[in-house]
Amino acid sequence: MNKFDKEAIELASGFCKENGHKLLLISKFGSHLYGTNTEKSDHDYKGLYLPNINDMLCGEFVKSKTFKIDDTRKNNDNDLDLELFSLQYFLARQ
Repeated sequence: MNKFDKEAIELASGFCKENGHKLLLISKFGSHLYGTNTEKSDHDYKGLYLPNINDMLCGEFVKSKTFKIDDTRKNNDNDLDLELFSLQYFLARQ
């Protein structure tokens, strides 16, 4: 596990803990998953979470949450992008 894996897990876990959600899955995505990364490739991750029961019953859960290091410039090899989807939103998109 590299520092980006750990950082992605920490970001996802923190979001879920803060909101009472349960983190179900987090995975590499993009060039590092497909083996097409270069020395300048950023690190992309996608994940799924189960919203807390109150948010699910009220339908007030966040459909997706994106974490980006910096939106003002092109990503580089020190950047991490993480996108989390609620399980309901993910299944509805399929």
